[in-house]
Amino acid sequence: MTFAHWLKLPEEYRRWDRAFPVVTLMLVLVFVLVYLGRQSHDQDVLQQAIESYRQTPLFKMELPAYAAFVESQHTLYANARIGEKYERLLEASKANYRGDLILPDMVDAPEFVAYMQREGSDMMSPDAFAQWQTLRAGTETILAKASLRTFGLRGQEAELSRFLSASFYPAHVWSLALLLPLVLFAGYGAEKRLRSGLYGPITLSLAMLTSLLLTRLMPEGMLYAGPLFLVSAITGLHFGCYWNRSLGLVSLTGWAILLTVGNQITAGDYGHNWVTSGLATGTFLLGFNLIQVYSRLQQKEHDRITRLPRHENKHLDPTLWPDDFRMQYATGLDELGQMAFGKARQTFEKLLTTYPDHPLILEALFNLYKYSPNPEKRLVWARKVLAQSIARKQFKQAAHHWHEFLHHGGQAEEMEQSIPIMLIHGLIKSDELRLAEDLVRQLILAGKSSLVLKEVLPELIQTLRQQERTLKIQDYERALAQLSGGGDLESR
Repeated sequence: MTFAHWLKLPEEYRRWDRAFPVVTLMLVLVFVLVYLGRQSHDQDVLQQAIESYRQTPLFKMELPAYAAFVESQHTLYANARIGEKYERLLEASKANYRGDLILPDMVDAPEFVAYMQREGSDMMSPDAFAQWQTLRAGTETILAKASLRTFGLRGQEAELSRFLSASFYPAHVWSLALLLPLVLFAGYGAEKRLRSGLYGPITLSLAMLTSLLLTRLMPEGMLYAGPLFLVSAITGLHFGCYWNRSLGLVSLTGWAILLTVGNQITAGDYGHNWVTSGLATGTFLLGFNLIQVYSRLQQKEHDRITRLPRHENKHLDPTLWPDDFRMQYATGLDELGQMAFGKARQTFEKLLTTYPDHPLILEALFNLYKYSPNPEKRLVWARKVLAQSIARKQFKQAAHHWHEFLHHGGQAEEMEQSIPIMLIHGLIKSDELRLAEDLVRQLILAGKSSLVLKEVLPELIQTLRQQERTLKIQDYERALAQLSGGGDLESR
């Protein structure tokens, strides 16, 4: 396999008539709605909180504690998330803490607020601490409208809704612009291969499971939101569906590295990037391996369904079938078992474009169309399957198809005369005289296949006489004599 061939889009990307990617489009729509409906208004919410904060003595009350908190987090605990805030705090200290340099940091500071709620009673008098709680509650009420507070995960807390909502919070608009094409491309292919009923639950379950693990590892009170885990699940499922042994290992390694590096973008200013990177890579690999295990189990089931003994005919020997044929053929049989006849027709007709005139596909399509109220379609597939069976000298199978064609409303005179002639000759030569006689008697009773009977009756009579099976020879000779004399078999 060449690299150029590997880069070609899979067949699923060129078909819109199977498994419309509803889940993928819904995911993209939710991303857009979250950003336009809530996240794009965050700056207005922050500005409203700052104005409310200015009208209170909170700045003077919190400044000493805030400075001590940021310095300890940066110096003692090496909290990378505090780095930029620490730099701004140093700049503000040079200006005697005047101006608005650190005001936004102090207003929107959930970690600092959680710290104050725990330690504030030891740093302030009871009255001052109660006053601080009252004043701070007003600002926090406004900040609660911010999208991160609404959708984000909270450390050491387990809210089921947040496990899902946090996955739809892109850090920035340019992050959203990069995210949507990736979700569309990878999700589209994975959903087309897995179908929506399987793709949707697996994707969301993986993202929510990883979010749950993250809350156990996050410090208490810390907020986190981002689509990293959801995208990791989607790309893992995609690679699992389109795994290629030749270049797969390189691709998987490259994607794992890309997810880890890309975490610096999608995680925003979260300070435990190594945790999220590890969880994202684990989600990617888990999704990939789930699909690999599912594909192997599915293939085993398909092998069981399509298992046939070794056969001299290459087309009927399942040990020689290509993997792609085996999978699609078994999918069609599964759809037949579920009575999804429309989908089964599409599956087998698609397979026939790749493997034209394959006897198993023709037989499946004949079995599907023999119930069709449209006699033209029934006749077309009956002709194809009969001609194929006769050409491959599978005369017993061809006789079965002939009986099925007649049983479901077909007429012998609709078929080209060469087909029943070759079929009966083949049955006689292969010593299947009982089947040959059955077909001949049907034609005699129908009384509308004179040319066919003129061709086959002499050979049948001669063979029966050679094998001393004379019980019905007189009937056949009488029918032949009547045909030779121009008589009508229906008048017998």
